Order: sequence, then C-alpha cells, then structure tokens
Amino acid sequence: MNSYLRWAGLVSLTLSVCLLGCGQHPSPVKLPPGVTLEIYRIAPAEGPQTRALVHQGTGDPIHLITPPIFVTTDVATVAVRLQSGATSQPPLRKLLVTATPAGAAKLKTATATLIGLPVAVVLNGEVVATPKIASPLGGSFAIAGPSDETLDFFESIIRD
Repeated sequence: MNSYLRWAGLVSLTLSVCLLGCGQHPSPVKLPPGVTLEIYRIAPAEGPQTRALVHQGTGDPIHLITPPIFVTTDVATVAVRLQSGATSQPPLRKLLVTATPAGAAKLKTATATLIGLPVAVVLNGEVVATPKIASPLGGSFAIAGPSDETLDFFESIIRD
C-alpha cells in the first residue's frame, strides 16, 4: 500500500473509454481476491447517504453517494495497456477494466444521467480518480496515468 500512496500523489488519473489497438496487449485477468474497484456518484457536501474519503492525488475530501454505481463483482477482467503519446511525453499506462454484461448495463444506465458530472473511482478503498463523465460508459473503460510507478502499481494488483 505504501507504493500506492507514493504513486497516487504523483499521478493525475483520468477515466476514459479505452481505445482498442493502443500498444501492448497482455492477456486480461480477473481481479485478484481482496482487490476492490468501485465507482461512486459524488455529492457536493456531506449528506445522509454519503461516505467521506480523501482523494489521494489532491488531498481534497470527496463525499461519495452510497451505494456505488459499479462494484468489484461487476468487473469481468482487467489488463494493463500502454499507449504511446506525443514524442515529448511518456507513454500512457492504463488499467483497462472490462465489465460483466450485467455490470456494463448497470454502468451505462447510471452514467447516462451523469454526463458532465464527476464520479469517484475507488481502488482498494482509496479515491484514485474523479473524472467527469463525457458519455455513458459501457463494457470497458480505462484508468490512466503516465508514470512507470502507475504501470508497476497496476501490474502489482494483477499479479498479487
């Protein structure tokens, strides 16, 4: 977890729909036991159905609306992807998440009403990203970051 905290402070994460054909393609795997991945709607302030966490990248408090709109059991597989960026920028590493059919339907329905609003991506109980939803998410999405530590962290989750 220490490597995660160091990593989270250095990397600004974004959530995007994964573009196929982006660099290395190791085989997707199931999330290992004990690893959790959840997506929550965000409330502007504390309320009766909220849970407060601190964004590890910014240190800001985030008020998560419970229950989550996507949970670990909605994840079919995960894989690390590498996408080459501009020549002046390092490659972009992504944790590609593929949802189960039921998870994809649930995520699409939930995010269709959240266009333009941020959500919180919570990995192992830590807020790792608060991206704005540009369009409904479906069967797959990616959590991305540019550093080698990010890739190491994602790969350690898959290996552990």
